[in-house]
Amino acid sequence: MESNEIKRDDIPTASFIAVLDALLQEFTERFLDFNKILPALRLVASPHLVETENAPLDLQMELVELKNNEQLIKKFEDKTDLLEVWKLAVEYPKLRELARNTLVLFGST
Repeated sequence: MESNEIKRDDIPTASFIAVLDALLQEFTERFLDFNKILPALRLVASPHLVETENAPLDLQMELVELKNNEQLIKKFEDKTDLLEVWKLAVEYPKLRELARNTLVLFGST
């Protein structure tokens, strides 16, 4: 009777390890830039959760006003399409501009 079992010693684990290490390195390098734009991403995705004093000075007043807009906050909390939410936020032009400039990085295909 012939066994179809693969023995552990038959698996070329060294080559898998090398491929996985290369992938990990590539992901690390590729997504390193996200750390640079993380504050902007937070402001765009969940502005109501950003500490006002941590936001850029020119955005702080609009951020304070946005945090008092319960309807808009609800849309952010409901995970509604961010682009659609920011289209509604006409009274926050500086935050909208930041959102537009940030969201364009993630254009759909």
